Amino acid sequence: MASPVSSGGQPCQIRNLSAPLMIRGRVRAGAWLLAALAFGGCTQLQGGGDAPRCESALPLPKPEGASGGAADLKTLAFALESVSSGLHESEESGFRYAYEASGFDLDMHCSDQGQDPGCVLPPWAGDADDGPGGRDYSANHLAAQTAELDPERVVELELVPRPTTRYTGVLRITGFNGQHDDDEVTVAIHGATWSESPPGEGERDGERRWRPWAEAAGAKGGVVDQDAYVTAGTLVARFPEVLFGAPPIGPFPARQVIVTGRLEETDDGFRLRETQTAGRMGIAVLLEQLALTFQGGEVQCLASGEYEVARDVFCNRVDIRELDNDASKPCDALSFLSLLTWAPVELGPPIAIPVAEAPECPVLRCE
Repeated sequence: MASPVSSGGQPCQIRNLSAPLMIRGRVRAGAWLLAALAFGGCTQLQGGGDAPRCESALPLPKPEGASGGAADLKTLAFALESVSSGLHESEESGFRYAYEASGFDLDMHCSDQGQDPGCVLPPWAGDADDGPGGRDYSANHLAAQTAELDPERVVELELVPRPTTRYTGVLRITGFNGQHDDDEVTVAIHGATWSESPPGEGERDGERRWRPWAEAAGAKGGVVDQDAYVTAGTLVARFPEVLFGAPPIGPFPARQVIVTGRLEETDDGFRLRETQTAGRMGIAVLLEQLALTFQGGEVQCLASGEYEVARDVFCNRVDIRELDNDASKPCDALSFLSLLTWAPVELGPPIAIPVAEAPECPVLRCE
């Protein structure tokens, strides 16, 4: 089951999203890892010759007057366990893949549902059709096409928070009142390294825990949304940029990212369930990542012929603007969804951001 969404019932007009968004994923020459969210639908106005209206699939709105309500505000921390592109079968929704019944309308526009795309499609781009409710998930369409052609090349990334995995992402919620509605919580997302605690931690000296990346040398170890909220038990947070990936390749930025998930109280504390993320990956960033491959224990440049094929595939899927919703400008990014699972953790002290060492490889552009 996906997290709840709101059908906004708003005109499908192009306007800037005041709320930024979030996610993490990695692209390789034929494999995508990303996935899922909720419901909506585009409908026509009855009569009058008016433009189509889109029942946009949006995150639940902020509750009214729900701050406080608890004597002790809670701090929760979770480590990322797995990332899915939503290519498993969807039995409940009536769609073939789970991602098709998930996601959000990121650009407030219903492409191919009585409207043109929300940006100018370059000559090398293909169709930019949205899902129901204007849902944007072009990268997931690409993953589904890859799965049909070559199932073994589609990767469902599994990041298990054990000592055998060195890097993951962590999500920290502070100021949470523990209730079904809270209109003011803070959510931070960091990369994290599985590492021993440094001296000075007392009885925790040498204990291995997930340690969030710290700010360093102008790089962002994490991002914070101080205006996040919980509505009907669903957490909603938005970020203008989130770093994804980790050495040996990455990290690299995703833009305008949304994170939602259901907070559920159990006998063992709160759990974060049914988490979905949506956002935008700039094609320029993707092409830089596609130029690299990890083989034989080291990062290498992808062979030129393989790179050209991968370049053409990804350039064909651009469907959205990376930083704005200006319909008069060319599409320069791919929209994506991811379905995440998290485990509650106790975080260690911050640690320096790991540095990826990679060769300078020729980077192609779309043409």
